Amino acid sequence: MYSFTVAGSQTSVDVWTWYRAAREIRNAIEIMEDAAAMLAGLLADIEWEAAGVQALRDALGGVQTASRAELGELHARCAELDAVESR
Repeated sequence: MYSFTVAGSQTSVDVWTWYRAAREIRNAIEIMEDAAAMLAGLLADIEWEAAGVQALRDALGGVQTASRAELGELHARCAELDAVESR
């Protein structure tokens, strides 16, 4: 992902762009957190016995791991935007 820390906010367009980016990143964080919670519930609630279902469980675990990594990236971008705002 691209870093927002080099962006300045001197004009109203820059400020509007910052707020829009911050809102979209926060929306993405909320969606990713919801998806991660649903995946955690699936992994915890279902009893996996058959080999095909075990493969599905493993695939869901991979998606969960990837979503956690993406969520970390989104939180980092959000922190960068907050740092730009506080300048």
